Amino acid sequence: MLHNKNSIKNYQVTNFVHPKHPSDDSDDFSKVSQLIAYLSNQLFEEAKEVKKMWNKILQEDKGDFLKRVIFIVQSTEEANEKVPYRSLSAVNVYYYLYLTSERFDVKLIQITNEMMNHFHLSEEELYEVARKNRRILFPEVMKTETRDKISLTYLDKQDIFFPLKTEKNFNNAGTFLYPSVMDKYSLVFPTGYIIILCLTDKYSYIGSVKSKEEIKILSKSFDGKDLATDALVYDRETKQFISARKFCEE
Repeated sequence: MLHNKNSIKNYQVTNFVHPKHPSDDSDDFSKVSQLIAYLSNQLFEEAKEVKKMWNKILQEDKGDFLKRVIFIVQSTEEANEKVPYRSLSAVNVYYYLYLTSERFDVKLIQITNEMMNHFHLSEEELYEVARKNRRILFPEVMKTETRDKISLTYLDKQDIFFPLKTEKNFNNAGTFLYPSVMDKYSLVFPTGYIIILCLTDKYSYIGSVKSKEEIKILSKSFDGKDLATDALVYDRETKQFISARKFCEE
């Protein structure tokens, strides 16, 4: 039995795409004022639409909720214990509701523990459904036919990394968690250690190196930045990920 539909009143909304609005390069004060008024009204209308959609989701069974769940990969930081998440050594996985309508492009609502409990869900259920939903909404683009120009000159010239991409350039680092994607990259890189560099939200890379020593070099030498906390090593046998720092210490 679900909780009262009004039991969850607090939620945080994130704009995925900035609102569409008239553009004018003029410094004319009246036009700037009109633009501000337009944006204020549009944001107000969007907020009403989000609230309406959210209340409807609360009234439905968990099926409507689950079909909107996606995840975002972020660099490891002190986790918010009020939200469900999954730690993958160098990065954390957080869960969001994906909302879209005729009034706005896309809004994201971060899923809290309260929401998860409301629908009697586990973090594992969120993880599995989020992987499937995200792959449908943001399919991966495997650009292995052309090598990226971040060739690591201090390593063997064959050790060149390919960019992780989605069709909409959304949280590209997350593509390595899609079902079967790492199986494909295991064929692309049949030998050596597969490394994932989660540099930023939009710029992440995957490649392979031959030895632990090269991983140590990589974690300290990429553009002068220590990547040990932002790099993952993929274990082909267990299909698990481990931070480069921990991997090198073993």
